[in-house]
Amino acid sequence: MKRIPISRNFFLDEFVDPITYGRFGANSRWFVDTRIVQGVQYMRDKLGPLTINDWANGGRFKLSGLRPFDTNIGSRWSQHKYKNGADIKSNRYTPEEIHEFLKANESLFIENQWVTTIEKLQYTPTWTHVDNRNTGLSKFLFVNG
Repeated sequence: MKRIPISRNFFLDEFVDPITYGRFGANSRWFVDTRIVQGVQYMRDKLGPLTINDWANGGRFKLSGLRPFDTNIGSRWSQHKYKNGADIKSNRYTPEEIHEFLKANESLFIENQWVTTIEKLQYTPTWTHVDNRNTGLSKFLFVNG
């Protein structure tokens, strides 16, 4: 499989599930909001390596970016199904530390619409859910799982 770069440190397959990628290939980019990629890339620039999907490298994560509408993973109206959600994992930082980083840079993320919404820590014990739904707010929206 040819991996397609979509930012300095990320490939398209890291934001798309394997079925969608297999069906659409490079056109899978249609299903990824570039703002979420930019936000995660900014996080990567500051925090070091981050994982979203790693299925292309033999890993176990395949639905941490785009999710097909027919999946049972997540809620019916999950932002993952609308091309603008990412579940981020780090070997260097805990979800609590990533939340603190996001809060410290809240205005930058909000102004660029890279991240507008974060799932509360009690629902994401080993990852950090971010998305960029249109909230109309000048602060992060923290949501339940």
